[in-house]
Amino acid sequence: MSNAANLKRISDDVVIFTTPKVLQVCLELDFLFHEIFTGVAVSLDIREAMSARCVIYLEYDFDYALAQAIKQAGKRLVLMHLGDETGAKDLAAYQPADGVLRNYFLPQVFSDHRWASKLHWMPNGYRSGLGYRTAKQPKAASRRTQWARFIGWLANPNAVGNERSEFEQAALSAAPLLHCVPTEGFAGGYSANLYQQLMEDAVFAPCPAGNAAETIRLFDAMECGCIPISKPQGFLSAAAALAGAPIEIISHWSITGESLASFKHGEDAMSLVDERQKQVQRFWTATKHKAAWTAAMVAA
Repeated sequence: MSNAANLKRISDDVVIFTTPKVLQVCLELDFLFHEIFTGVAVSLDIREAMSARCVIYLEYDFDYALAQAIKQAGKRLVLMHLGDETGAKDLAAYQPADGVLRNYFLPQVFSDHRWASKLHWMPNGYRSGLGYRTAKQPKAASRRTQWARFIGWLANPNAVGNERSEFEQAALSAAPLLHCVPTEGFAGGYSANLYQQLMEDAVFAPCPAGNAAETIRLFDAMECGCIPISKPQGFLSAAAALAGAPIEIISHWSITGESLASFKHGEDAMSLVDERQKQVQRFWTATKHKAAWTAAMVAA
């Protein structure tokens, strides 16, 4: 990661073009604007954006005609694709683009010969309001008062593999090691500030799949200094995504309590969780650096 660690910010002749809808509903804007596209100007006016050498088009649903117009104007076009959890979105705009960055690693998308050579995975990133830790590190795992915590929507009927329901049943038997706080709907419940404080006082963070296996809460957990827990998922073993992440993998959510207890009551438990937390933090920092380096190279 030497290149990533010495990353210079994206040049001044690059502009992010996006829409009011994206700025209104995107949960990871802090991550995008302060970690990946640091210092890049944002515009809602395509005419203004087209004055730049390179346009980073940030969207959930790309306008193919607009993507073509950007290219026909002689601009470098980079697509930053958000929210395509299941691969159901129209990907036609990938073809004229010079580079594509997208959340959600789906093998059928990343292996498509039409754009495989210019497609790069980006982590979902953390919820806005959880970042900005340049002056401090998250509290050490051994100093946290809650062994594990989950805060989120459990009644999601579209959760991959019905994982939320599976986890909800497991959480009942995992108390008091696991503090489970169900919330109302997607992105409902606690404010970012309260969520951060509660997660920064938990050692482990179970991350059951939501609409996609690649749930934002896994990245929230790493940003808050927690050790994520997950079932095996494709993106966690993909070299282009999170292969090698030092998180705790369990075969089924029904053994959540057993897994948590084995850490809690194991020999040298506190030193072991401190070391695992450090591994997670190093990995997450390197992942963010790599994502920023990739974005800069694609926009160059």
